[in-house]
Amino acid sequence: MPSGDLQKPLLDRPTRKMSAQSPTYSTDRDAADATQRADSARSELQIRVDSAISQISLRIAALDALQTGTVPAPSPSQALAEEVTEPPPPPFQIKRRFTHDLIGTYGVKNNWRGRLALILDSRVYIFFMLAVLGIDVIVVLLELLALEGVFGGEGACAFKKEGLAHGGEKGHGEGHSTYETIEHTLHIIGLTILCIFNLDVLLHLVAFGWRFFYHLGYVTDLLVAPTSLALELYFPSAGSLIAVVRMWRIVRIVHGIAIMQDEFGKEKLHALKEVLEELRVENNKLEVENEHLRKRISAPLLDTIHETSNGNSQPQIGQQGANQC
Repeated sequence: MPSGDLQKPLLDRPTRKMSAQSPTYSTDRDAADATQRADSARSELQIRVDSAISQISLRIAALDALQTGTVPAPSPSQALAEEVTEPPPPPFQIKRRFTHDLIGTYGVKNNWRGRLALILDSRVYIFFMLAVLGIDVIVVLLELLALEGVFGGEGACAFKKEGLAHGGEKGHGEGHSTYETIEHTLHIIGLTILCIFNLDVLLHLVAFGWRFFYHLGYVTDLLVAPTSLALELYFPSAGSLIAVVRMWRIVRIVHGIAIMQDEFGKEKLHALKEVLEELRVENNKLEVENEHLRKRISAPLLDTIHETSNGNSQPQIGQQGANQC
């Protein structure tokens, strides 16, 4: 065999080797480009998810600070953990003064006292007490105007001296002026409302026991309601206490307005809680979509890596065969 024929395969071997390895270089470049695109898409998606999580965490922290009066700084992982573990508030309850706080702090037992606490925190009872408070504020204002003689007549002091015995044993009776009739009606309505307030305080005291004294709002109710009822019943004829009665009625007005504002504030907080629940549901949807997107991004990347590994193995097999030849 000529020497040129012996050298020809040797010269062809590098050419064959390079031609066998050229698909590997192209496949590696494609895999690198695909990996870079996948990393870029994953980074962009992670930035969007982190931004959504941070916004939701800030909303949760703001609502918690509004509720507790503190400024917590939960991490996004803690916020997401709270979304999983914290149950949504019952739809029929709103926070009435400190009742909901006591229930949330100490819970309620499965007995008649626990059921009574839930009734005191129900929406129907809250609206009933709001209506009573509004009527009480109006009645006290009208009584103060009557004591100043705005409606005319001279029955203010006379009625206070007679008290509930106004009209004799047969009741209010006949032959009284319109002013006296209005004054007597306002007085009876005021006493009825004071009885309702005292009953409300008694029910809360029975429902929560010694925990009732943990909140200043309930202690204030315990002082205002019985004192007002005692002044109306046992000291209506004391002329020196008329000024005290007037000042105490002003305290009742301020107290009632403060409670009403607190009730409406709690109602607004309940509405914010509902919005928060909607945001949590939306966040869960975003989490599911994020997981699907990650799977869609990971699947082509795995296919590319698999094809790359297959492409690398085939040239190596061809190279081994060429070396054997």
